[in-house]
Amino acid sequence: MKANKCLGALLCMVSAVAIAAVAWAGQSGTVTVEVPLEIKQAVDREVGDGRVLGLSTGQDDDKNLIYIAHAEIGGWAYTIRFDLDGTLIDNECDEPDPDPQKISPQDIPANVVTKLKAESGGAAYTDPTREDYQAVYGVRVRIGGHTYSVRVDNTGRLLSKERDDEDQDQDKKSA
Repeated sequence: MKANKCLGALLCMVSAVAIAAVAWAGQSGTVTVEVPLEIKQAVDREVGDGRVLGLSTGQDDDKNLIYIAHAEIGGWAYTIRFDLDGTLIDNECDEPDPDPQKISPQDIPANVVTKLKAESGGAAYTDPTREDYQAVYGVRVRIGGHTYSVRVDNTGRLLSKERDDEDQDQDKKSA
């Protein structure tokens, strides 16, 4: 009985979020439903001057409930995933994913460094890479107690920003 109530509440919340996502994306003829403030702020922070196309809920690999935003930023489509508290899980641009090559920090162009600093909140980054499909630069950075991998192309466009807690868990185990 308790499981049925939980499932019913979960389905209700998923439906409400789906309706809110359509309303938030500017579609007419829908009912506006409250989206948690933490999620709205997190989406706004990641999308910036872009446009939110939709917001829904889903599950991560561990079957935990998450929020998924679809957005258009600078003419490119992005899928952005968040924990229930608004913590970024990842921000992925729809683009090819070639193999990265290690580079030195001095090999990163100034406009890319500017974007990486903006995305990392000024925190120090490590392990820079470049992908030669077009020049794509990647770094690792700690933000708010989480480790992220950030990838930016040679024009300064964010390609991905992905939380990498597995490495953080391994660091704790080896300490």
